[in-house]
Amino acid sequence: MLGDGDGIAWEARPTRHPRVQELAPASPEAEAPPIWVTPEADRRLMDTVGRVPAESGGPLCGDRRRGIVKLFVSDESAGVSRSTYSPDTVWLNELLKTDLNPKGMFLQGFAHSHPSGSLRPSGGDRRYARDLLAAIPALDRLLLPIVQSAADAGRATLEGFVASRSADGLPTIRPAAWRVLEGEPRRPASDHDVFSRVSEAYDLAALATVRLVLVGAGGAAAFVEHLARCGVGEIVLIDTDRVEAVNIPTQQVYLSDVGRTKVEPLAERVVDISPPLHVTTVAARLEELDRSTRRWLLHRPLRHDEPYFPALTLLCGFTDSFWAQAEAARIALEEGVPFLAAQVYERGRAAEIVFVAPGQTPACHRCILSSRYEAYLDGYVNTVGTAASPLYATERLNATKALIAVTMLHALHPDADPSHPAADFYASLFDRIKSQNFVRIRLDPELPASLGGEAFEKAFGKRSRHRSVVCDETIWWPTSAKPDCPDCGGTGDLTGLVGDVIPRIQPPTTGDREAA
Repeated sequence: MLGDGDGIAWEARPTRHPRVQELAPASPEAEAPPIWVTPEADRRLMDTVGRVPAESGGPLCGDRRRGIVKLFVSDESAGVSRSTYSPDTVWLNELLKTDLNPKGMFLQGFAHSHPSGSLRPSGGDRRYARDLLAAIPALDRLLLPIVQSAADAGRATLEGFVASRSADGLPTIRPAAWRVLEGEPRRPASDHDVFSRVSEAYDLAALATVRLVLVGAGGAAAFVEHLARCGVGEIVLIDTDRVEAVNIPTQQVYLSDVGRTKVEPLAERVVDISPPLHVTTVAARLEELDRSTRRWLLHRPLRHDEPYFPALTLLCGFTDSFWAQAEAARIALEEGVPFLAAQVYERGRAAEIVFVAPGQTPACHRCILSSRYEAYLDGYVNTVGTAASPLYATERLNATKALIAVTMLHALHPDADPSHPAADFYASLFDRIKSQNFVRIRLDPELPASLGGEAFEKAFGKRSRHRSVVCDETIWWPTSAKPDCPDCGGTGDLTGLVGDVIPRIQPPTTGDREAA
């Protein structure tokens, strides 16, 4: 079971293909994803709380985004009785502020013991969870494992629980497996013959540990297949639309797909391309997924039985909805992941790409497209869709998106092999383009000024003296942060925004109401 901040609980369910799972509304008995804990934190908890009579406890701290508990600290000054445990909040706040938070260790929850036979969080635990979740918006869930100590029960045991926000204000508390993480295994690269000819084109060992998360799976289908052919290890497809017959001329879908959600046939195709690939499908709107669910999709092990954390996640916004693109860009800033967005212009006459990498690129998505944000917030209604847009325009865009994505995945990957034959190329290319992260592609040499044609004429000229025509060209436009940007605040280093809660922009009462 995943987070239910909007009153909707989600769980991962298997499909008919063993390497494809789907996210769906949870059944009442569904468990939360496992609580991953380091051996040292588990040992310290059981050597303290697990040995003395109830009640005792202390905070669990670690990396909130990835959800790994790295530290347990025994709360020696807590208010306790044989049936209650009340943390010393003054001590804890000072410890977090002066010592733990500067080291990247943040509060994730509390472990405490109950008397023998009391194996679930109490009403007091539920009220405390409600107050903490309300007080700390950046906390997507609160861990509440219950210990039965050896002093009370003969041997120490632990039952995992997770509290998450719900629509009625009271937290939902679900059981969750307590999993000790022995090291941090990486999904292995495939040695399958499928990839033998591209072993020097891509760092397959690095890409096997990459997770690609896409919002919008219609026109981006060829892009997804391209990344599957590069050996990417995990793909998450988020799209609520269903395939219609009218999609066939403009998207990479088929008559046999009509009536199915767009994520289903695409998932089946890409796992048929790559033997090691795992896919998670989400037939829901992005706005329906709360912070806990988004963090699971971006940072945490997707399968409960596999402790594979992605070494790098790339979030992509490939929808026709401005509001969905803006929401995806906001989430990327909060979660500190690189972001890639794209769209085709009217009638396929041009296309654009924006890419953002915290600590590397100079401006966020909202800085680059500030005038577009202002127009939509003022009530602009977009009436342009994919109608009359030829497929070659989408495929031309997909090819450039793939070049940028593969370059970013190599250049940003923390474990990329610097001696790989392709390493220098991708590092050099990214160094050249990272400050020019607004990309425009022109397919019509007579592109009108209203669609950005003047930018191409300034860069290439309208016509050369030899009467040649400049067409199908790409501009890599330099960008800079906007000092008053509501999302990033005009900072040049987007890494400083990780963990912040950036307000979601809302459509005006009159205007494009399409939800993200």
